Formats: sequence, C-alpha cells, structure tokens
Amino acid sequence: ATLNGITFEELPIQGPELTFVTMPMIVASLPWPNLWLATFCLIIVMLGIDSTFGGVESVCYMVKD
Repeated sequence: ATLNGITFEELPIQGPELTFVTMPMIVASLPWPNLWLATFCLIIVMLGIDSTFGGVESVCYMVKD
C-alpha cells in the first residue's frame, strides 16, 4: 500500500493474491532476495505436502475402519 500511495483497505488484492502477488514483492525488497524467495517457495511446497498427508491419512483411517 505504501508503494502505491493508498491505504491498506483500498488495495484491490485479497485471498490467494495476498500470498502469490504481495509476498514476492515484499521478498524482492529484502536483502538477499533469492534466498528469501527460495525459502518462501519451500514453505509453500511443504504446506502443500502436509495438506496432502492429512487427506491421505483420513482416507486410510476410513478404509481401515
């Protein structure tokens, strides 16, 4: 919001765009942006894998019972 000169409430971004548009812009302004971007991508992948394990585990327990 500060870069665009508007308030946070006036931003047209919401939902997943906050993660996949705003975070890379913020990370690019940090020192060593490549390191932080790789860390951000790794976190997103790990969250996806963790979510998949939760779904598979529930199906396995359902089949087992």
